[in-house]
Amino acid sequence: ALGSIPTVGPLVAEIIGNLIPDLRFKRIFSLLEVLESKIDPEAKAKVETKMLEEKSIDLMEDGFLQAARALSEERIEYIASLLKNSLTDEGLEQNAYKRLLFLLGEISDVEVIILKFCSRSGADYQEFWENHKEVLDAPAQYLGAPQEEIDKYTIFVSYGTNLERLSLLKRGEAPAFDLKTGMMKSNGYDLTDLGRLLLRIIDQSEED
Repeated sequence: ALGSIPTVGPLVAEIIGNLIPDLRFKRIFSLLEVLESKIDPEAKAKVETKMLEEKSIDLMEDGFLQAARALSEERIEYIASLLKNSLTDEGLEQNAYKRLLFLLGEISDVEVIILKFCSRSGADYQEFWENHKEVLDAPAQYLGAPQEEIDKYTIFVSYGTNLERLSLLKRGEAPAFDLKTGMMKSNGYDLTDLGRLLLRIIDQSEED
């Protein structure tokens, strides 16, 4: 049927038939490799038992689905860390990990960097800014700016809106990161407890 659409049809058939399955397999295989590297050999027996539990299987399936769509090695790392912690840490129930995995799936890699930046303080704050300036520096806004710059700024501001919607960031009372200017201001964003928890569960907290 796709062959009857002359231009895009054959290309889509190739994507559906070969490229997507191949990419998904490679990404899931990469996830499992990273997950294996994160598991302490001493916890192997515990992990094998817990992995066969129904809730763990459900969480793993969700992890596979996210990994199949992952576009970066960092994203694979985040998912693998969350799955590893779900199998080795008794602090949270599997339902909590399922919620955290959902939240991870709702944010981009750029938004993870923003969360990490908002968790920084002191000298580490400035160093992190310098290392990720291309992401954290707000696009310039000025009268007569070209549409391309306006579009970039609009997307940049939407990161904060999304993170606030998900209760990962909140408006700060003390000087905090402002996603409209890329600077510290009194009405900027602070990390919430949920945001700190997500970073910790994907091994991206300030201590990690």
